[in-house]
Amino acid sequence: MSSAQLAGTVRNSRLLFQTTRKILAARENYECFILVLYAPNGWGKSVFSIKVLSQLYGIRKMVQVEDGSWQLGCTEPNWEAWKKWLGFLPAPMPEIQTPKSWGFRPPNFEEAVDHALRSGKQQLCYVSDDAGALYSKYRWQEEWAKRFSEEFDTIRSAFAGIIFTTADPRKLLTVLKSPVIHTGRISKATGNKYSRDWRYARIYEGWIAPDLLKTGKRTIIKSDWFRKQLPDKTWKEYDPVRRWYNKVLHERTKEARLRYGGVPMATEEELAQEDRTKIYPEIQGS
Repeated sequence: MSSAQLAGTVRNSRLLFQTTRKILAARENYECFILVLYAPNGWGKSVFSIKVLSQLYGIRKMVQVEDGSWQLGCTEPNWEAWKKWLGFLPAPMPEIQTPKSWGFRPPNFEEAVDHALRSGKQQLCYVSDDAGALYSKYRWQEEWAKRFSEEFDTIRSAFAGIIFTTADPRKLLTVLKSPVIHTGRISKATGNKYSRDWRYARIYEGWIAPDLLKTGKRTIIKSDWFRKQLPDKTWKEYDPVRRWYNKVLHERTKEARLRYGGVPMATEEELAQEDRTKIYPEIQGS
């Protein structure tokens, strides 16, 4: 990304992402734009998704851009939208109770669909953050996963857009790897030391040949540029939520390992003793 390109991107930062436009167009035509967004951990998938929500649920007006023309932009992003339309769980899990100190509870996918259907109109968008954790292909035998796959063909009644973020889309349920679902990759800007925080989303559309044998992808959005930053207030509210779910999943992993005869993790006292004595049972085979 050259200095000139960076300067132009900053000046036109109020413009809507092309991804946002795709979701708005889907709603206008009563369609559903489903996007599986992937990239290595920490590259900005969640930030981009939150920014898309802020534009969709913010105030949109025509704004004048660098070349003097007028285009649709977002003059007042809604940084509270993610609290209502971004979640981590596919369905309610009674054993997972969110802290009351947050003042809100991220909706799971099932709750979001219920809300949309009760409203009697198609809602704009829902984001399933870190979908690889609970929409994993390794859970395909669970009843909810089968029902989720069946429901997916009719999901446009609820939403005009759905975004699933994941580090590796190959690990998702089969229904989320369909050739007709859009995929997108977050990439880093390179070539300019002042653009380390800049990322771009490249979006692909899948196709299936008439013989049903060949499939492929074509680029429909070359680059949605954004900074991997959120307003301080938004980040301070979102980061604890992400960390809390990480902790919950970690505890579930430990419980599963113990339930199926795994080796229990060493306590802090045991680790400290090993450091003091330099005696490591696993090395000595004890």
